[in-house]
Amino acid sequence: MPITPKFNLTTSVTEAALTQWRQLSAFLLHPNRSDRTPLVPSDNLLAVQGHKLTVALNACLKPFVKGGEDQIYEQESHLEQVIRECATFGYLLFSQPSEYRLRFENDEGGGMVVCPGLYKVVNDNGLYYQELVSAPVVESI
Repeated sequence: MPITPKFNLTTSVTEAALTQWRQLSAFLLHPNRSDRTPLVPSDNLLAVQGHKLTVALNACLKPFVKGGEDQIYEQESHLEQVIRECATFGYLLFSQPSEYRLRFENDEGGGMVVCPGLYKVVNDNGLYYQELVSAPVVESI
C-alpha cells in the first residue's frame, strides 16, 4: 500500500518553495555573498563535465556526421562549445533573484520553435507575474 501524504501542496506553494530553495542555494554557492553578481562556473568544472557530456552525446550523433575524422572532430568541438555556453547561461539564470521560465510553445500557430522564449515569472520580491523577456524564435516549416 503506497504511503500518501496527509496534506496537499498547491502548485503556487510548491513553486514558491522551489524558488526560495533556488535563491538560497545560489546565495550559499556564491563565493562573495555580498555581491549581487551572477554565479560563474569554474573553467575546470566546465571542461571536465562538458567533455564527459560531449563524449556521451557524440556516441549517439556520430553515425549522422558525414565525412571523415575531420568532420567528426569539428562536430565534437562545436558540440562542446554549445554545452559550455548552455552551462554558463544556466548558471546566470540560476543565480538571479527572479524566477525565469523557458517557453517552447508557439502561440501564433504554424511553424516550429527553434529557440524558446524567456519569461520572467517571479520578481525580486517573490511576487508572481509573467513578463516576456525574449519571444520564441519560430521558423516556418
